[in-house]
Amino acid sequence: KTHGNPFHVLNFMEMIAEDGLLTFDDESFSWNCDVDAIQKNTMIPDSSAEIISNKIKRLETQLQNFLKILSLIGYRFNYEIIRDISTETTNGNSSAEDDKLSLALLLKTLVESNILEETSDGYQFTHDKIQAAIQDLIDTDEKEQLHLKIGTKFLKRPGKMSKYFAARHLNCLTSDTAKKFIDDIMLARTNLQAAKYCECRYAFINAADFTRTGLALLGDGEEKWSIDYDLAFELTESLVKLEFILGNMDSCKQANQSLLLRTKSERRRINALAMELEILTNTDLQIEYAVSMGRRVLGELGIKVPRRLTVFHLISKLNRVRKLIDGHTDEQVLNLGRINAELSDVTKVILLVSAQFFRHKKLIWAFYANVLAMEYTMMNGLSPDSVTSFCYLGVCETAIFRNIERGF
Repeated sequence: KTHGNPFHVLNFMEMIAEDGLLTFDDESFSWNCDVDAIQKNTMIPDSSAEIISNKIKRLETQLQNFLKILSLIGYRFNYEIIRDISTETTNGNSSAEDDKLSLALLLKTLVESNILEETSDGYQFTHDKIQAAIQDLIDTDEKEQLHLKIGTKFLKRPGKMSKYFAARHLNCLTSDTAKKFIDDIMLARTNLQAAKYCECRYAFINAADFTRTGLALLGDGEEKWSIDYDLAFELTESLVKLEFILGNMDSCKQANQSLLLRTKSERRRINALAMELEILTNTDLQIEYAVSMGRRVLGELGIKVPRRLTVFHLISKLNRVRKLIDGHTDEQVLNLGRINAELSDVTKVILLVSAQFFRHKKLIWAFYANVLAMEYTMMNGLSPDSVTSFCYLGVCETAIFRNIERGF
């Protein structure tokens, strides 16, 4: 019945040893068993989970309650988390010293029972099936209460990791009784912190799930924007970035359109426009739409572009930039003041517009946008994108000197 599964065999051997059906003779240094008695008095379960469940049910109530908490915390856990999360839940109002002794005894007993094992930074279950079997022993109402207690304890702990665990547990609450203890706006903010924690660890799918949960907590449609505008905007902005990373372009575009319709600050509007261009770069579009989009973005930035752009417009703009540069040595250009963050974002958006034009082989538009970026740099100061502006200016100058105007 164990099908030769080592984990299953080991658990079954431990079970019959605890029942006294498998014994060790100290005198003969051998194991003794009565196969007929084993077959008569035991029924080999169909899975390891059943053996583990039977083993857990034989433990003292305090140990069972402790294991239920650990199984919901995770497969691995460090001592500090166990101490902070479990002591209040299992021991009530006992003193800190009693809690420490009780916790040490509980952990020692579970390690000796081969349920837990020590790691370099704490403890873990000896097998993931043990964790799953313990969770199966918890009924729905009890699981809700434990998630609530554990999540609330994690909320009080500092650090992004604690907020990640808090969101993970509190998001499991489904009953109205449990939910009434948690404020939706607070939980939405906790989900945002959890998303940032996951994003820092490149767990983008998990981060996107936390972001969507946070938005759902704020309500549907326009409701979330009236409840907490800044939080709704930050969650949506985060979702746009994550959907883009995950390649979900339709969802990304829809969320970004929502941002563009509701931006109140210039900085946020510029960032949303930049993302719109990034989305276009990864989407197959008609040339006419790409050009009109580029023109619209430049217009929204307050940059006037001729309706019908010709090479003469480009040369005129290039001559203006030359005049701005001619009064400076190379060293003076490289020592221009630093541009502020908002204007730096404008430079980035202009270059993204240029990239769109280059992609669709609209070279005159692309060069014109590059010269605009260089003009912006000379008039406002250096930014992280300035080196790109310098390079593109060189490309444009070379193109002009090679008389390829006729090729535009």
